[in-house]
Amino acid sequence: GGERFVQHVLARAFLELHEPLTSAPVHNPPLNFGIMKSVALVLAATTVASTSAASCFPNATHGCLNGYPYDYDTQFPCGSMDEEGNQPIFSWATSGCCAQGLSFDSSDSYCCFDGVHTYSEGECISWDSKSFNTNCYCDGAKEGYGEHLVMPTGRKPVSDDIPDTIDTSAVNEDPCDTADETNGCLNGWPYNFKEQYPCSHYINRYDTMGCCSDTPYNLDEDSCCKEGDNYVVHSADAHACDCSKYGCQ
Repeated sequence: GGERFVQHVLARAFLELHEPLTSAPVHNPPLNFGIMKSVALVLAATTVASTSAASCFPNATHGCLNGYPYDYDTQFPCGSMDEEGNQPIFSWATSGCCAQGLSFDSSDSYCCFDGVHTYSEGECISWDSKSFNTNCYCDGAKEGYGEHLVMPTGRKPVSDDIPDTIDTSAVNEDPCDTADETNGCLNGWPYNFKEQYPCSHYINRYDTMGCCSDTPYNLDEDSCCKEGDNYVVHSADAHACDCSKYGCQ
């Protein structure tokens, strides 16, 4: 019926997001490191439901993603729906969010500079061009940069009029309450499935902004680093940290 049709249309929108680029990748920072082999673990969402026939407005304790509520204290949105239309809502206790909406299992993985790494690979440490031993990179020899930031099968460029970030904790005077075949809805704010993605309570552009746990950062200018039990955005430092093999430096 109508519910299955809407779910099918939303899944098609997700698949179109992953269509191959016909031009060069949109993220091209002025660095030349290596082809990243870090693991990007895209997990199944904790809330499994299609966006059809769902309606929701946020309140003091719950946010809303595409018509479905989530608990601010225990859950967060990250990235895109999967091909079945399952909502990208995850648990703070077991998951994290990295780069362009890459979710990961926080029990064995973490976010550091160039994407998701596993604890078995190494640790996230400060990076300096003069002192960092280049033989110690978790990913081996680095000869390129940016592949970790592109969806596995590519994505389309983003329109110029799309803002870098929308803070959905602000009130939208004309709020949405659900998703349709083109736009998602996060806490009353619409976003384009092909050009934007949720990062906690923010909506980010795919081509310019990353997600450091729950904080947006500029992919060309800033770095997301794991420091102890916390994630820190280093502003105006495009390579503040990197993954190094244990005991190698």
